[in-house]
Amino acid sequence: MGVPFLAKGGRLLAALLAAAACFGLSGAGEAKAQTQSQLDEQPMRFSLVDNDLDCASCRYVRAVGDIKDFTAAQFRQFVRRYDLAETALTVVLDSPGGDVIAGLRLGREIRRYGFSTQVGLAQRQPTGGYRLRPGDCASACTFSFLGGVKRYAEDGVIGVHRFFPANLEPDRRVIMRPGDEAVAAMIKVYAVDMGVNGHFIDLSLDVPPADLRYLSNAELRELAVVNVEEPLSLEAVVAEGAKQ
Repeated sequence: MGVPFLAKGGRLLAALLAAAACFGLSGAGEAKAQTQSQLDEQPMRFSLVDNDLDCASCRYVRAVGDIKDFTAAQFRQFVRRYDLAETALTVVLDSPGGDVIAGLRLGREIRRYGFSTQVGLAQRQPTGGYRLRPGDCASACTFSFLGGVKRYAEDGVIGVHRFFPANLEPDRRVIMRPGDEAVAAMIKVYAVDMGVNGHFIDLSLDVPPADLRYLSNAELRELAVVNVEEPLSLEAVVAEGAKQ
Protein backbone atom coordinates (compact mmCIF):
# COMPACT_ATOMS: atom_id res chain seq x y z
CA MET A 1 0.00 0.00 0.00
CA GLY A 2 2.84 2.42 0.69
CA VAL A 3 3.07 4.96 3.49
CA PRO A 4 -0.15 6.83 4.31
CA PHE A 5 -0.07 10.62 4.18
CA LEU A 6 -1.94 13.13 6.28
CA ALA A 7 -2.65 16.79 6.14
CA LYS A 8 -4.52 18.73 8.77
CA GLY A 9 -8.12 18.25 7.71
CA GLY A 10 -8.60 14.49 7.60
CA ARG A 11 -6.50 11.29 7.43
CA LEU A 12 -4.75 10.48 4.16
CA LEU A 13 -3.64 7.03 3.02
CA ALA A 14 -1.47 7.72 0.05
CA ALA A 15 -0.16 5.11 -2.29
CA LEU A 16 0.10 7.24 -5.41
CA LEU A 17 -0.79 4.45 -7.75
CA ALA A 18 -4.34 4.39 -6.38
CA ALA A 19 -4.75 8.01 -7.30
CA ALA A 20 -3.60 7.18 -10.76
CA ALA A 21 -7.04 6.54 -12.16
CA CYS A 22 -7.81 10.20 -11.75
CA PHE A 23 -4.69 11.25 -13.62
CA GLY A 24 -4.45 8.51 -16.22
CA LEU A 25 -1.67 6.66 -14.38
CA SER A 26 -1.53 2.98 -13.52
CA GLY A 27 -1.49 1.27 -10.18
CA ALA A 28 -3.37 1.71 -6.94
CA GLY A 29 -3.16 3.79 -3.79
CA GLU A 30 -4.91 6.48 -1.80
CA ALA A 31 -4.00 9.72 -0.03
CA LYS A 32 -5.68 11.43 2.86
CA ALA A 33 -5.49 14.70 4.82
CA GLN A 34 -6.39 15.28 8.46
CA THR A 35 -7.47 18.07 10.86
CA GLN A 36 -6.77 17.01 14.45
CA SER A 37 -9.76 18.77 15.96
CA GLN A 38 -12.14 17.22 13.44
CA LEU A 39 -11.16 13.58 13.16
CA ASP A 40 -14.78 12.59 13.57
CA GLU A 41 -16.04 14.97 10.88
CA GLN A 42 -18.95 13.56 8.94
CA PRO A 43 -18.40 12.67 5.26
CA MET A 44 -19.16 15.49 2.85
CA ARG A 45 -22.80 15.74 1.85
CA PHE A 46 -24.29 17.61 -1.07
CA SER A 47 -27.67 19.31 -1.26
CA LEU A 48 -29.33 21.63 -3.75
CA VAL A 49 -30.29 24.93 -2.13
CA ASP A 50 -33.12 26.75 -3.85
CA ASN A 51 -34.72 28.13 -0.70
CA ASP A 52 -32.11 30.62 0.51
CA LEU A 53 -34.08 32.91 2.79
CA ASP A 54 -31.92 35.92 1.90
CA CYS A 55 -32.00 35.38 -1.87
CA ALA A 56 -35.19 34.09 -3.45
CA SER A 57 -33.57 33.75 -6.89
CA CYS A 58 -30.47 31.90 -5.68
CA ARG A 59 -29.76 28.25 -6.45
CA TYR A 60 -26.50 26.58 -5.49
CA VAL A 61 -24.90 23.36 -4.26
CA ARG A 62 -24.21 23.03 -0.56
CA ALA A 63 -21.10 20.91 0.13
CA VAL A 64 -20.35 20.33 3.81
CA GLY A 65 -18.13 17.81 5.57
CA ASP A 66 -15.00 15.70 5.32
CA ILE A 67 -13.78 14.70 1.84
CA LYS A 68 -13.57 10.91 1.57
CA ASP A 69 -12.33 8.60 -1.18
CA PHE A 70 -15.92 8.15 -2.39
CA THR A 71 -16.88 11.86 -2.36
CA ALA A 72 -16.21 12.54 -6.04
CA ALA A 73 -18.36 9.57 -7.08
CA GLN A 74 -21.17 10.75 -4.82
CA PHE A 75 -20.90 14.21 -6.36
CA ARG A 76 -21.31 12.74 -9.86
CA GLN A 77 -24.39 10.86 -8.71
CA PHE A 78 -25.76 14.04 -7.13
CA VAL A 79 -25.30 16.01 -10.37
CA ARG A 80 -27.08 13.30 -12.36
CA ARG A 81 -29.91 12.94 -9.84
CA TYR A 82 -30.80 16.62 -10.08
CA ASP A 83 -29.90 17.00 -13.77
CA LEU A 84 -27.36 19.74 -13.07
CA ALA A 85 -24.81 18.95 -15.77
CA GLU A 86 -25.89 21.85 -17.99
CA THR A 87 -26.25 24.45 -15.30
CA ALA A 88 -23.69 26.99 -14.17
CA LEU A 89 -24.20 26.56 -10.46
CA THR A 90 -21.79 27.44 -7.68
CA VAL A 91 -20.57 24.83 -5.19
CA VAL A 92 -20.46 26.45 -1.74
CA LEU A 93 -17.83 24.61 0.31
CA ASP A 94 -17.40 24.22 4.06
CA SER A 95 -14.89 21.50 4.92
CA PRO A 96 -11.90 20.89 7.22
CA GLY A 97 -10.27 18.75 4.52
CA GLY A 98 -10.06 15.00 4.13
CA ASP A 99 -8.57 12.65 1.58
CA VAL A 100 -6.07 14.63 -0.51
CA ILE A 101 -6.40 12.61 -3.71
CA ALA A 102 -10.17 12.63 -3.28
CA GLY A 103 -9.95 16.41 -2.97
CA LEU A 104 -8.24 16.55 -6.36
CA ARG A 105 -10.84 14.22 -7.86
CA LEU A 106 -13.70 16.33 -6.55
CA GLY A 107 -12.06 19.43 -7.99
CA ARG A 108 -11.78 17.72 -11.38
CA GLU A 109 -15.47 16.86 -11.25
CA ILE A 110 -16.40 20.43 -10.37
CA ARG A 111 -14.38 21.69 -13.35
CA ARG A 112 -15.80 19.01 -15.62
CA TYR A 113 -19.30 20.40 -15.10
CA GLY A 114 -18.23 24.03 -15.39
CA PHE A 115 -19.30 24.88 -11.83
CA SER A 116 -17.88 27.73 -9.77
CA THR A 117 -16.77 27.59 -6.14
CA GLN A 118 -17.13 29.79 -3.09
CA VAL A 119 -16.39 29.24 0.59
CA GLY A 120 -19.39 29.48 2.89
CA LEU A 121 -21.82 27.51 5.01
CA ALA A 122 -25.44 27.28 3.90
CA GLN A 123 -26.93 26.90 7.35
CA ARG A 124 -30.33 25.25 7.70
CA GLN A 125 -32.77 27.31 9.74
CA PRO A 126 -35.05 25.76 12.38
CA THR A 127 -38.13 27.08 10.58
CA GLY A 128 -36.93 25.87 7.15
CA GLY A 129 -34.74 27.24 4.41
CA TYR A 130 -31.08 28.25 4.50
CA ARG A 131 -29.00 31.30 5.23
CA LEU A 132 -25.45 31.68 3.93
CA ARG A 133 -22.88 32.13 6.68
CA PRO A 134 -19.07 32.38 6.69
CA GLY A 135 -17.43 29.01 6.09
CA ASP A 136 -14.04 27.35 6.19
CA CYS A 137 -12.08 25.44 3.55
CA ALA A 138 -8.83 23.91 4.79
CA SER A 139 -6.25 21.37 3.67
CA ALA A 140 -7.63 19.00 1.01
CA CYS A 141 -10.71 21.20 0.61
CA THR A 142 -8.53 23.86 -0.99
CA PHE A 143 -7.82 21.52 -3.90
CA SER A 144 -11.52 20.94 -4.48
CA PHE A 145 -12.04 24.71 -4.34
CA LEU A 146 -9.53 25.14 -7.18
CA GLY A 147 -11.85 23.17 -9.47
CA GLY A 148 -14.23 26.11 -9.80
CA VAL A 149 -14.27 28.00 -13.08
CA LYS A 150 -14.94 31.14 -11.04
CA ARG A 151 -13.63 31.14 -7.48
CA TYR A 152 -14.20 33.47 -4.56
CA ALA A 153 -13.19 33.40 -0.89
CA GLU A 154 -13.02 36.06 1.80
CA ASP A 155 -10.04 36.73 4.05
CA GLY A 156 -9.04 33.95 6.40
CA VAL A 157 -11.20 31.09 5.13
CA ILE A 158 -8.69 29.19 2.94
CA GLY A 159 -6.25 27.29 5.17
CA VAL A 160 -3.15 25.47 3.89
CA HIS A 161 -0.37 23.30 5.25
CA ARG A 162 1.94 20.42 4.39
CA PHE A 163 0.72 16.81 4.20
CA PHE A 164 2.48 14.24 6.39
CA PRO A 165 2.72 10.44 6.83
CA ALA A 166 -0.24 8.98 8.71
CA ASN A 167 1.98 6.86 10.92
CA LEU A 168 3.44 10.00 12.50
CA GLU A 169 1.92 12.67 14.67
CA PRO A 170 1.66 16.06 12.91
CA ASP A 171 4.56 18.25 14.01
CA ARG A 172 6.16 21.56 13.15
CA ARG A 173 8.87 20.14 10.91
CA VAL A 174 8.76 20.38 7.15
CA ILE A 175 10.88 17.58 5.76
CA MET A 176 10.77 15.50 2.60
CA ARG A 177 10.16 11.77 2.95
CA PRO A 178 10.05 8.95 0.38
CA GLY A 179 7.13 9.55 -1.96
CA ASP A 180 6.60 13.18 -0.94
CA GLU A 181 8.04 14.56 -4.16
CA ALA A 182 5.66 12.49 -6.27
CA VAL A 183 2.64 13.61 -4.25
CA ALA A 184 3.73 17.25 -4.41
CA ALA A 185 4.32 17.02 -8.16
CA MET A 186 0.85 15.54 -8.70
CA ILE A 187 -0.73 18.38 -6.75
CA LYS A 188 1.28 21.01 -8.66
CA VAL A 189 0.20 19.59 -12.03
CA TYR A 190 -3.40 19.75 -10.88
CA ALA A 191 -3.04 23.36 -9.67
CA VAL A 192 -1.55 24.47 -12.98
CA ASP A 193 -4.35 22.68 -14.85
CA MET A 194 -6.83 24.68 -12.78
CA GLY A 195 -5.11 27.95 -13.74
CA VAL A 196 -3.52 28.57 -10.35
CA ASN A 197 -0.04 29.94 -9.69
CA GLY A 198 2.15 26.99 -8.70
CA HIS A 199 3.60 29.07 -5.86
CA PHE A 200 0.34 28.38 -4.00
CA ILE A 201 1.42 24.75 -3.61
CA ASP A 202 4.96 25.73 -2.64
CA LEU A 203 3.51 28.00 0.03
CA SER A 204 1.34 25.16 1.32
CA LEU A 205 4.28 22.79 1.50
CA ASP A 206 6.19 25.30 3.63
CA VAL A 207 3.56 25.29 6.39
CA PRO A 208 4.26 22.66 9.10
CA PRO A 209 1.72 19.80 9.29
CA ALA A 210 0.66 20.77 12.81
CA ASP A 211 -0.22 24.29 11.68
CA LEU A 212 -2.63 25.92 9.27
CA ARG A 213 -1.96 29.18 7.49
CA TYR A 214 -5.07 31.10 6.47
CA LEU A 215 -4.55 33.37 3.47
CA SER A 216 -5.95 36.82 2.84
CA ASN A 217 -8.16 37.57 -0.14
CA ALA A 218 -5.32 39.68 -1.57
CA GLU A 219 -2.88 36.74 -1.35
CA LEU A 220 -5.44 34.42 -2.92
CA ARG A 221 -5.99 36.80 -5.84
CA GLU A 222 -2.26 37.26 -6.35
CA LEU A 223 -1.86 33.48 -6.64
CA ALA A 224 -4.98 33.18 -8.86
CA VAL A 225 -6.60 30.90 -6.27
CA VAL A 226 -9.40 33.47 -6.27
CA ASN A 227 -10.11 34.79 -9.75
CA VAL A 228 -13.06 37.14 -9.22
CA GLU A 229 -13.13 40.26 -7.06
CA GLU A 230 -16.64 40.04 -5.63
CA PRO A 231 -18.67 37.21 -4.08
CA LEU A 232 -20.56 35.17 -6.64
CA SER A 233 -24.22 36.06 -7.05
CA LEU A 234 -25.40 32.44 -6.65
CA GLU A 235 -28.42 33.26 -8.78
CA ALA A 236 -29.70 30.46 -10.99
CA VAL A 237 -28.32 30.75 -14.52
CA VAL A 238 -27.98 28.47 -17.54
CA ALA A 239 -24.47 27.53 -18.57
CA GLU A 240 -23.20 29.16 -21.72
CA GLY A 241 -23.97 26.88 -24.66
CA ALA A 242 -26.31 24.71 -22.62
CA LYS A 243 -29.74 23.71 -23.86
CA GLN A 244 -32.53 26.09 -22.89
